[in-house]
Amino acid sequence: MKAYVFIYLGSSLIALAITPLVIFIARHFQVVDTTDIRKVHSVSIPRIGGVAIFVSAMCLMVPILFLQEVIYQTDSEIIHKLIVIFSAAAFIFVIGLIDSYPGFCARKR
Repeated sequence: MKAYVFIYLGSSLIALAITPLVIFIARHFQVVDTTDIRKVHSVSIPRIGGVAIFVSAMCLMVPILFLQEVIYQTDSEIIHKLIVIFSAAAFIFVIGLIDSYPGFCARKR
């Protein structure tokens, strides 16, 4: 139970710390949602906010996963299932990141 609390609190702190960096990177590479007549926001909003969340979560979950295997000698089948889940999460994250980049998937005419 302590590991879950550590992961949650640690991930929250890491996300708070790296969010300004992600905002800076989004503005630098123009990965922002600009204002428009149909938009509610009045300033450009970064589109890659999930980067901070994903990186902060993985920074703590992956090391604890492998430390738990070493310390507690957990069943390797569970570890393999968790690796598959983390890999699927990383794949979905990459697809979302590609989708967030304006013009990346746009068809040239």
